[in-house]
Amino acid sequence: RHTRYWRDWSSDVCSSDLVADAMNLLIAAVTAFLVWLTLRFVRGVPERDGVPMSADMRLAARAGLILLVWSCALGFWATWHGERQLAVGRPPELYGAAGVTKFAHGAAIHALQWLPALAWLGRRRGLAPESRLRIVGRGVLASVLVALASLLQVLLGRSRLDVAPLTLALFLAAAGCGFAAAITLASGRPRPG
Repeated sequence: RHTRYWRDWSSDVCSSDLVADAMNLLIAAVTAFLVWLTLRFVRGVPERDGVPMSADMRLAARAGLILLVWSCALGFWATWHGERQLAVGRPPELYGAAGVTKFAHGAAIHALQWLPALAWLGRRRGLAPESRLRIVGRGVLASVLVALASLLQVLLGRSRLDVAPLTLALFLAAAGCGFAAAITLASGRPRPG
């Protein structure tokens, strides 16, 4: 009946439905905080509060937070869908024939880590602000394309390795954006001085 049985919580974290419900409540509270924080960043509140942030780091933080909230929303959808599946005796982790809901949930979750890292690496290399912004922009596009491709793969009911032509095109485009960001980062000329 409960998500703790299909999330493998019964053996490691949760010993009762009460603990599982508390975990779900905690996840909801953290997600609400992330939504609040994301809205503050998107509306530019840190800058108005005097927090200095370069354009590339601002883009990385905003896009990373938006993708993290997107991932949380997909996590709630996966939980809701899994509960519905359990109620009718179907595997809770599957959507359609073989789509794995955690795939879409997990695809965007790390953008908040790697996009600021790109901005930091560009600054560390001494690249001009325009180059750093271009690198992060390509990283954002790659992250969005991976998020869309993974969700499409799930909604088509296909396993992660049974890639549909459209999702393959999206994954390849994401790889191209990531490669372009890496090339710019590696070959960019440090600004003088």
